Amino acid sequence: MSRSIIAGLLPLILLVPSLAVVLVIAPPLQAQDGFAVQKIAFEGNESIPANSLTLLMETESVGGLSKLLGKKGPEYSREVLAQDLDRIKAFYQREGFLYVAVAPVREETDPQEKTVKLTITITEGEPITVHRVAYTRSESSSVPDIVFQEILKRIAREVALRPETRFRDSSVMLDQLLLARALGNAGYPYAEIEPELAVSAEDLSVAIDWRIDSGPECFFGDVRILGVSKVSEPVITRQVAFHPGDVFRLRSVEQTQQQVYGLGVFQVATATPVLAKDSGNVIPVEAFVKDAKRFTTKFGVGYGTEDHIRVSSETRLLGFLGGARRLQLFMKHSYLEPYHVALTLTQPAFPTPRTTLSFGPFARRQREPAYTINRTGATLGAAHQFSSSLNGSITYALEQVDVSESVLSESTDSTALPGLYNKSQLILGSSFDNSGPLFNPRRGFFNANTIAFSGLGFGGDTRFMKLLIDLRRYSSLSVLVLATRIKLGGIETFGAESFVPVEELFYSGGSSSVRGWARSDLGPKKDSEPIGGQSLMEASIELRYPIIGMLSGVVFSDLGNVWTESFSYDPADLRYSVGAGIRVATPIGPVRLDVARPVADDDDGTQFHISIGQAF
Repeated sequence: MSRSIIAGLLPLILLVPSLAVVLVIAPPLQAQDGFAVQKIAFEGNESIPANSLTLLMETESVGGLSKLLGKKGPEYSREVLAQDLDRIKAFYQREGFLYVAVAPVREETDPQEKTVKLTITITEGEPITVHRVAYTRSESSSVPDIVFQEILKRIAREVALRPETRFRDSSVMLDQLLLARALGNAGYPYAEIEPELAVSAEDLSVAIDWRIDSGPECFFGDVRILGVSKVSEPVITRQVAFHPGDVFRLRSVEQTQQQVYGLGVFQVATATPVLAKDSGNVIPVEAFVKDAKRFTTKFGVGYGTEDHIRVSSETRLLGFLGGARRLQLFMKHSYLEPYHVALTLTQPAFPTPRTTLSFGPFARRQREPAYTINRTGATLGAAHQFSSSLNGSITYALEQVDVSESVLSESTDSTALPGLYNKSQLILGSSFDNSGPLFNPRRGFFNANTIAFSGLGFGGDTRFMKLLIDLRRYSSLSVLVLATRIKLGGIETFGAESFVPVEELFYSGGSSSVRGWARSDLGPKKDSEPIGGQSLMEASIELRYPIIGMLSGVVFSDLGNVWTESFSYDPADLRYSVGAGIRVATPIGPVRLDVARPVADDDDGTQFHISIGQAF
């Protein structure tokens, strides 16, 4: 049976006869083998939830669906259950409950049905808590004291084992890795780190003394490129985040791997330091690459209540005209976009390893409730990755817009929009995203900001500034997730004759907006048709919870509205809706069905939304 680190060290660090590990072994179980396990319950497990304990057990009870179908549970075995109890005790000890006790299992048997219900009673006892944590350098350590203290200061908020916290085996290993990484980032990749534990039987506490031998300060050596690739070696070496002779940093090795893979032409890209104590303090790095397929085509098919059936294809050519350039052709058809064709040429790692340039002509037709337009043009942009979470971009777009249908374009007053106009825009964007996991975030923060200036450069027929801010927060509450979002937008025009194109105005309502209304149906209207506005405010709160397997549910509330005036928001005009939904997990994100309706509002219709991906 696996034991806790402290349990294993007790004979060595304590010579106190009264300190004994109390393990209560359950007497022979009375149920007969061959019975079906109908239910497993726990009592006294205040610190560890029952679902975590059942994951440790081979003994299983009948599932909910099987019960409905009248099926019996898995066969019951006394020997297997005894092993399960040992495993539970060992787990509790690793979690700091050294003196956990398990009472005899209580059984309720049904001889006629040949089923048994098991109740496992756990007496957790008081856990071992951390009394003191100290860090001691060995005499042979070469790391200067000022550097050592700076390392300890940086990791102070990250260590798991701190005074007054519960001792866990896993926390020892995590802190050991944290210390090793911190020293590796300071130039000491050969550091040896060992904990010394002293347990007090009187107050159930442990003192931890980390003994650290930093080893020699090390420096980067040469970079060796391994693997067969059609990309020239200089293109790869330009992505290396260090120079030979620099102080060794683990983070520089990781950044190198990210930047090489970020070229977008490799199926595999790794960077590995060659660590060998007998090779001195110069550490070479090996970069291994394997080319991705040069020519690929992907097809997609989907359905949503707003865009109906949609089909798309993406054809990609890697190494276009040599190097790591990529040429991509994207085509899409749906109800909202009868056609969308975009050709994009991407030049990664120029002029810096984390900067990507792109150029692409496009043609698309958009069919929205407020308008139908044809757009043709091109974009030229640069995106820069400042960190793993922070990105920035600058894009210049030039296009011609042909308005086929719009209430505003058909108007006879002075606000009428032309049917054909040119538009140029300089668009600045930033995004911060440390949320995860990718398709179904459970934690973290997301922020996207966009500001566009129309009429710059080649001019055009429009003069305005458009700002959009999107903030999202994801908080994990045990098995629940609380997701919140707020979205603000505003448009300011310049010049007496300037207008805001229909496709640039704000609209609200829909599957990813205020879900109590249909797409674009919330906000100003003319002849019962949405006309958009120059100010937008939306907010949502959503509680996500698991149901069973791939199935999960949500309850939510949305609010928002659109105002015609520029940067004008009136809380009294906000409209509210509530609803609930179902999510089915898939490899490409959850398939969702939401049902929502307005609250205390004249628009009291119920809306149904089907789409892929979370609403936000």
